[in-house]
Amino acid sequence: MPHRRALAPLIRAGQELRKQLEQRRAPKAPGTLRAGPPRVPRVAIARTGLPREVRDAILAEAAMIAEGVWPVYGELALAFRESGDWRAHPISGQATPLIHWSLIRYMHGEAGGDVKQIWELNRHRGFLRLAQAWYLDRDPRWLDALGAGLDAWIAQNPAGMGINWASSLEVALRGICWTWIRALTATSDFWAVARDESFAQMVWHHGRHLSAYDSIHHSPNTHLTGEALGLVQLGLAWPDWPEAAGWARFGASILREELDRQLLSDGFHFELAPGYHRYTAEFYLLWAVMARQSGESLPVEVLSRLSDMLDTLAALRRPDGHLPAIGDEDGSVGLPLAVAHPRDPAPLLCAGAALFERRDWLWGLSPAARDLAWWILEDDDWARLSSMRPEPPAWATRSFPVAGYYVARENAAPGRAGWWTLVDAGPHGGERTGHAHTDLGHLELSLGPRPIVADPGSLVYTCDDARRGWDRSLAAHASLAVAGAPLDEPAGPFSWWRTAPAPVAEIATAAGAPRVTLRYRWRADDGRWLSHERQVLLIDLGGVVVADWLAGAEGHEVTLSWPLPMPSDQVRLQADDALLAGGAVRMAWASSGGRGLVSRVASQSFADTYRTPMAGSHLHLTDRAGSHWTAVTWFTRPEESLQVTVDGTRIGVVTGDGRTFALRQGDG
Repeated sequence: MPHRRALAPLIRAGQELRKQLEQRRAPKAPGTLRAGPPRVPRVAIARTGLPREVRDAILAEAAMIAEGVWPVYGELALAFRESGDWRAHPISGQATPLIHWSLIRYMHGEAGGDVKQIWELNRHRGFLRLAQAWYLDRDPRWLDALGAGLDAWIAQNPAGMGINWASSLEVALRGICWTWIRALTATSDFWAVARDESFAQMVWHHGRHLSAYDSIHHSPNTHLTGEALGLVQLGLAWPDWPEAAGWARFGASILREELDRQLLSDGFHFELAPGYHRYTAEFYLLWAVMARQSGESLPVEVLSRLSDMLDTLAALRRPDGHLPAIGDEDGSVGLPLAVAHPRDPAPLLCAGAALFERRDWLWGLSPAARDLAWWILEDDDWARLSSMRPEPPAWATRSFPVAGYYVARENAAPGRAGWWTLVDAGPHGGERTGHAHTDLGHLELSLGPRPIVADPGSLVYTCDDARRGWDRSLAAHASLAVAGAPLDEPAGPFSWWRTAPAPVAEIATAAGAPRVTLRYRWRADDGRWLSHERQVLLIDLGGVVVADWLAGAEGHEVTLSWPLPMPSDQVRLQADDALLAGGAVRMAWASSGGRGLVSRVASQSFADTYRTPMAGSHLHLTDRAGSHWTAVTWFTRPEESLQVTVDGTRIGVVTGDGRTFALRQGDG
């Protein structure tokens, strides 16, 4: 049987016909449905070990929700608090029409701003917090608030009508969340017959919608796998409902098929965006947990690939606990039971450590990171996790050669902050669509838990074209740009006419120092061919050296960009160097030929996560290139010294204790 992707045009035609029919006659749920407690998930009746700080965070957020104050990407939904309108924009208050979902336009601010703010509210993390709070302390006020909100939502959002049905992924994530709400409150007297029936009918419509309108032809990435997970969850939760068993089988078949399509052989998600890799790992982890609870055995290959995904997350996790914001990152969480930052994969790693007995995944994680596992694991798995002692990872470097990501960390003495660096030396992710940015050669750099160089992230998707364009551009990243020789050509907020070339890349170790090298060629607007080589060297007790060689760009302005996740007043420029992070790091630079690197620093907001700005700055180093141009930038602790010289295409490095290194174009 052909893969469903090969049938995508036919599937789309069938979906379009179904939309036309449903615009004329709304679908109806079969007979009288009751929900009752879902078979999956099974919630532990008496379990100890939830950290006090997690419990307090859940109750504090539930208290906000009970007062009508819903957080949405760091903002408060004050317009929603006044109106109680689930279809209106929660920040601007602008209403959206009650028409068939397929007729609603939302990609360019037509919904009163960023449509993701409407959808984030309607994923119902707030409802889940109320259910969690009731489970923890049995206070009836949580159920009062939950009942009022849930009844209003069902009344305002008839099946298939309005903006909250316009994205099947949103339908899936809401269905998963509602299933957990029903499980957490199953022993309460909240579920009177009338409410249980209206809830069941609405949940059935969620499953029917997902089975009819999956994203195989539109967004065959995390949209498709998230929708498949929703089908599995609803099908396993109420398997006696009409069509439910088919939902579970259909969702599982998509998850199996897409594993080979969306996961590269080195364990990385094909869009090469760590945030969406985390999202995908979460979907497959939740599928594994659902399968265990339902008595199903997933294929060994599926579990092996899930282990690879989680191991990749462990390697990508920065010393501060966050994933780099390379590529898109929208703050999404499939099942928001945990209270961690959305860029922190620790809750997934803790749950995965119990399933795969990986003590190294627990290294450096706080007890609070086990909160997701506390909710979702079976008793035996939770007991195993509770008894596991973390072990340090054995690696100092990690390579993901298909994705083109390379990670290295310093072997620092105990109690001393060490260098950690990641180099993005891979192809453009996701081909010409999706969530990849133009970030060729981008460098992430931390000293201990303090990020020094970092991707500014993705602040918005669709409501601010200028900011969206900048976030995706080469200039936003720790990369080299040549005026008149762009690497890409964007085509709308999620696609490209032309993408950056795929480099040749490798990692090697010389004299105990790991070095990442990448090389690529591209054509300038005037037809000339240019070539760029970058080498990144990590020297224990020395620092990080970044060498760049450029050929073919004679007469063009060249810019080295360094995004710094710190306010501009923590960047103190001097002649050929700067003190960063309040003096914690010295950064210096030199070049051969041209006028010499000219420095300029500007304030530039970063995205802590989607729509949540944080202070940042951007250091630009510009020069006029000759036929062959060489530059070097290095980062050290203030108490250490590196002597760096540029002699033509050779770069010499001498550490404070006399060790010598030479970087030459073509080495590595």
